[in-house]
Amino acid sequence: MGRFDPEISRLGELITVGDANGMMEQLQTIMEEIPFENNEPKMMKAHFRNMDYLMVRATGYKTYVEMPKQGGRIDICFETDQYAYIIECKRNLSAKEALAQIDVKNCAKRLSATGKQLFKIGANFSTDKKNMVEWVVEE
Repeated sequence: MGRFDPEISRLGELITVGDANGMMEQLQTIMEEIPFENNEPKMMKAHFRNMDYLMVRATGYKTYVEMPKQGGRIDICFETDQYAYIIECKRNLSAKEALAQIDVKNCAKRLSATGKQLFKIGANFSTDKKNMVEWVVEE
């Protein structure tokens, strides 16, 4: 039987304690090691989003990707016992634009109703750097 990857274990710890910025830094660190073989920008953004989904899912938390909601889709969302997270990913745009989309499309409505502390996160993925280069966290 294999053992846990320490970087994924650390990601799980950061999620569990509600350290959204630390979580994003850890995702960025892990992402640096993942090769992007397809240079088509739309596919790179999808690859980035799916890799984030898989890394969070590997921590043991039920995670949703491209979750439909009225008026659009939520890129990534998941919950712990105390916290709820929404991550909106953009490609070569500002993290603030991604964060604004969460509010414009009212993506947080369902998770806000849980009573858990909610983290809304806008993230920018750079196709040049092939990694997340910026994020903004709003509580």
